[in-house]
Amino acid sequence: MRKLFYLQLLAVLILSALVSGSAYTTFGGIETGDVVNLDYVLSYDDEVQQEGPDFETEVSPNKLIQGFYEGLLGMKVGEDKEIVVPPDKGYTDPSHSLYGKFLYFDVHINKIVKNINGGGEVTEIASDLTTSSEEAAGSSYSGSSILSSLFESPVFRAMAAIIAVFYIYVKFLAN
Repeated sequence: MRKLFYLQLLAVLILSALVSGSAYTTFGGIETGDVVNLDYVLSYDDEVQQEGPDFETEVSPNKLIQGFYEGLLGMKVGEDKEIVVPPDKGYTDPSHSLYGKFLYFDVHINKIVKNINGGGEVTEIASDLTTSSEEAAGSSYSGSSILSSLFESPVFRAMAAIIAVFYIYVKFLAN
């Protein structure tokens, strides 16, 4: 019994070392410098001002107004959020039509085009797992993408490692 415990502990340690570099465990959300594709609706005073389906931008304080930039930080693929931007974090040019107004952004993150800490790995994994209900309803069943997502899952890998260790113990070591 003691051998089984040590083998399982070894399997979990090896697996945790392998999984620690994956996007599932290291991606904490959108960071400064990431390039994202998102949908947004900008409104103020209950009037829609702008809509941006498939809007692609670098998440940077130099590219976005401060409040919108800060609201995007930490979001993940598939997440929806309402970002409220107060006037002091909105448009800084007094000649801009939205200067001095509370702005409301309804945002949906479609995908991460470029992740500064993970290359394209986060986008591939996260976008495979996130499908809208309209896409799912209109497309045929794709078992291969579901299986590939399952096999990439650290939980699946952990369970497989534990089962393999248990099988080896029962088959060869238990006397």
